[in-house]
Amino acid sequence: MNENMNLQEQLLELQKNMEQLEKKLAKQKKINKILVERVERSVDSVGSSYSMFEQNILLQQHVDKCTKEIEGRKQAEEMILNSEKRYKYLFEQSPISIWEEDFSGAFQYIESLREHGVKDFEAFFNENPQEINTCSQKVKILDVNNTTISMFKAGSKKDFLKNLASIFTEDSLSTFKGQMIKISNRETSYEGKCINKTFDGRLLNVSLRWNTVPGHEKDYSRVLVSLLNETEKEKAIEALRDNKERLQMLNKIIRHDLSNDFTVISSAVKIFKRNSDVTLLDEIEKRVEKSLNAIAGYRKSESYLDSNTGFEELDLLNVINSVAVEYPKIKFKIEGAGRVFGDETLISVFENLVSNSIKHGKASQIDIKISDDNDMRRIEFADNGTGIPEEIKENVFDEGFHHGESGNTGIGLHIVKDTIERYGGEVFVEDNKPKGTIFVLMLKKNMKQLER
Repeated sequence: MNENMNLQEQLLELQKNMEQLEKKLAKQKKINKILVERVERSVDSVGSSYSMFEQNILLQQHVDKCTKEIEGRKQAEEMILNSEKRYKYLFEQSPISIWEEDFSGAFQYIESLREHGVKDFEAFFNENPQEINTCSQKVKILDVNNTTISMFKAGSKKDFLKNLASIFTEDSLSTFKGQMIKISNRETSYEGKCINKTFDGRLLNVSLRWNTVPGHEKDYSRVLVSLLNETEKEKAIEALRDNKERLQMLNKIIRHDLSNDFTVISSAVKIFKRNSDVTLLDEIEKRVEKSLNAIAGYRKSESYLDSNTGFEELDLLNVINSVAVEYPKIKFKIEGAGRVFGDETLISVFENLVSNSIKHGKASQIDIKISDDNDMRRIEFADNGTGIPEEIKENVFDEGFHHGESGNTGIGLHIVKDTIERYGGEVFVEDNKPKGTIFVLMLKKNMKQLER
């Protein structure tokens, strides 16, 4: 934004200097005209009252004075030419998109609305949004620089000006409304953000700034507008925000999953101390190995965050089988196959759905069905457990939700919901017949969907 402001200030200063020089030049032309007239009158008058010698002296004095004035005029013209060249160079070669516009038509229209009784223009434009379109049609684009053409992927300046309407979005009009409100308050500058479109349809996040050129504050006939493309910056901010959310989710998963395993290990150790039941050592070893594998998975997830690659294509059968093998006493029936885009936390999602059915629903069988639903992949986890009462279905995904004898059922399902939504999908609950619960996951099939 500072770069944007500094360059625009330079151009505004050049415009101001050029207009001052042009005024001086115009004044000098008038003076020269008067001097020439004086010389001509002097030639006519000196002949009768002065000698030839005196006439020559007077004539030479007038000529010298005119010559100096003409030299001053030439210097002023040269300064204007140099200023114009510098202005043109800064304008065309600037790395920032710069527009030179004429807002006088919009200003005159706003003044006519004022004469007809409009006082609160913000309220007026909110109640009459079509008036924003009317104002926009009265703005003339005088010129745009080369950066503008390349930024919007236009073929040429002519193509750009001819198809100007194609770059604007609803957000652009909202920003334009803010500009019109500034003009209605007779302010001479504006700063804001808006979203435009390139000629090939990509969205651009831009910072917009405009100032009236000095000397045109009364009619807004010359306004310099600059646009700074912040799309990549916004993407980087969004990526950081996404990574932060993923780290928070990873932290929840670690706390939830490992605490479950450590609880089992702790209970097994206590029982072993009392009964010396060696079969418990197998369970302890199994849970330790499971925890170590989980930690290895979390490290892989961290590497995704560090590289910012995020998602990969996952085979659903592989993910399901890696979870099912941990529950040898549960009967699994798997139907269908498919691939989705996600990350390592999808394993934890499936793990939480299965453990929730067993721990809270007392299920002994889980049927998993994979099918296609347009551009989504539908995964159903149907158990034969006790089911979920209708009155709490909307709350089971809330963090920390408590229900029934088993107490806290929320953190696992909350992780499921947050993760699936981060993938751009959804999760919901249905009743299974004759009894039990169906958790339905809708996941996107391809990377392009995730990028939208």
